Amino acid sequence: MPEPELKLYDLLQDERDDAYPYYNALLSSLNSFCNALELAKAA
Repeated sequence: MPEPELKLYDLLQDERDDAYPYYNALLSSLNSFCNALELAKAA
């Protein structure tokens, strides 16, 4: 299995015309969620 990020991008390309910005938006949301989780753990 290829890297999960590449697999996700491939799947998005099959389903969407705007795969690149959508993929970046998903990664940004995931990053924000992970940052919030880390802050909640530290509190």
